[in-house]
Amino acid sequence: MKSNSILLIFYTLFLLNIAVGQKTAITIVQGDTINLAKDTVVRNKLINLNLLQFEGKTVAELLKNDTAKLYKRHWFSEEPPLKLRSLNLTFARGLYLTIYFAELKYQSRFSKTGQYSFNKILRETISKIELDKNFFEENVVKKYSKPD
Repeated sequence: MKSNSILLIFYTLFLLNIAVGQKTAITIVQGDTINLAKDTVVRNKLINLNLLQFEGKTVAELLKNDTAKLYKRHWFSEEPPLKLRSLNLTFARGLYLTIYFAELKYQSRFSKTGQYSFNKILRETISKIELDKNFFEENVVKKYSKPD
């Protein structure tokens, strides 16, 4: 009986939290799920992560890091078309790491189809890594934060 009362209290608090509209709201935008509270925590972890420690290491070594492994999806960017420029790890809408390679030993830099092997890229050595959070700050945090 006592456990049922405790559960009822927590359920009531949960419903009040939703009704009051706390900043934990989840929004779906163009197929992306935005959980501002969770995404902001990931952002803070990425900002505090010393990215220089991964330069000269493989992508696989980067992804062993507890923060780096939180990425939601990966994609490749090219310049000009069909020439691999970088690997991008997306953590939240507009929050991603861009990983550059000085040379590629396992993955060809050029592709006639624009397809690259993530498994081969995992073995490549990182020459530079950058955190891009500007879009996240300007278009997600400001737009979806509710005033206190």
